[in-house]
Amino acid sequence: MIFLTCILKSSVCAALLWIAYYALFRKETHFAFNRFYLLSVIPLSSIIPLLRLPLLPPAEHAPLVTIEGFSAEPLAETATQAFPTITLLLVIYFLGAGFVAFRFCKQLYHMRRIIAASRFSDTKNYSAFTFFRKICINSSTLPAGDYEKILWHEQVHAHQLHSVDLVVAQLFVMLQWFNPFAWQLKKSIVATHEYLADAQVLAHGVDVNIYQQLLFRQTTGVYPEYANGFSYSLTKKRLIMMTKNNTGKFFALKLCFMLPAIALPVALFGLSTAETVSPVTPTAASVETHTQAVDNVSKEPSVKFSVYTQDTKKDTAKTKKTDLTDKNVKKSKKEEVFLLGAVDVNPEFPGGQGEMMKFIFDNLKYPKEAAEKKIQGRVTVEFLVRTGGNVDNVKVLKSVDPLLDAEAVRVVKAMPAWTPGKHKGKTVTVRFILPIVFQMSKDKEAETK
Repeated sequence: MIFLTCILKSSVCAALLWIAYYALFRKETHFAFNRFYLLSVIPLSSIIPLLRLPLLPPAEHAPLVTIEGFSAEPLAETATQAFPTITLLLVIYFLGAGFVAFRFCKQLYHMRRIIAASRFSDTKNYSAFTFFRKICINSSTLPAGDYEKILWHEQVHAHQLHSVDLVVAQLFVMLQWFNPFAWQLKKSIVATHEYLADAQVLAHGVDVNIYQQLLFRQTTGVYPEYANGFSYSLTKKRLIMMTKNNTGKFFALKLCFMLPAIALPVALFGLSTAETVSPVTPTAASVETHTQAVDNVSKEPSVKFSVYTQDTKKDTAKTKKTDLTDKNVKKSKKEEVFLLGAVDVNPEFPGGQGEMMKFIFDNLKYPKEAAEKKIQGRVTVEFLVRTGGNVDNVKVLKSVDPLLDAEAVRVVKAMPAWTPGKHKGKTVTVRFILPIVFQMSKDKEAETK
């Protein structure tokens, strides 16, 4: 889940940064700067979601103690409910990334075969292209003057290592194949490469009209996808950039607008609550109740019940593993231990469930040492409400830490006598399981006060 969240945040950052480029610098003739900015989008969008800049004021949270409700069985982690969905999303994501990676590797292999050919005439269907330092030009069909101009163009791609940009952009697309802005980013990088190469050719003194005619003659050529090709299909835009006057009048102003564009994703994903170390007040604790209603079980619909009955006469083996470890129960084999909801009248805390929550709120204290060590987790406590109403046989079913375990057991043992449960007109012993979640704060990375 964390991986998918980071990928989604990264895609939003890439989208915001590319939109800033499209709005501010797309028509600028500062091609070297455009190349630098577009390549910077990749590491920035990858790093910003991982930043944790402590620039926000600290949130004040008291340690939380969550009472999740009574259950006949230890409650399963809620995260497991989302497991199938997360797994499905991960499968879809990696299938898409795998397809893009396979296509990339196939193109690289195809290009390697072209470059490794003993005679380039064997690949006459390809226009001139460059991959890293390798320049491939089919000179057999070119006039001498055209060959020289195309060579100058391809040498710019080779000397400036534009192929490195393409590989990095393709890897980024592979990770964010679902993000249309990642594909647009790669397309913008390729266009910038062509603008840079065209500008260098014209800097040699080549007439613009002659170079444009050469470009038209080469537009029908084909070249490998992940190479820099002379006849790249941006002919119209390239012609416009060749004849466009150097921009710069408002370039400095646009740079100022770029800063908020970068600050926006940082503000969205890179800022976190400032961490402060405050003394922990042992008596400061809050209680949250998370309960679910179950129909036709109890008059208190805010409590979740899971119902079954244990009979010591009919199922001795099962009761030995669960409830009959209590000495008092062992002495009386006739005693039945019921689970909450399996009786006609459930036991009741004096005043009802609301009073029980208030009792826990008033009496349970987050252990100071546990708070200082940031120890938190769910302690599952089991206890019996006897026929006399007293709380008995309190023990920990699921431990987190001795400090938290002891506090949970202490509060349960301190409960006053309940109104006992009844079944078929007789008072009976009822077994409860009470999960109590000790949590420092909703933001687990923040210190608490």
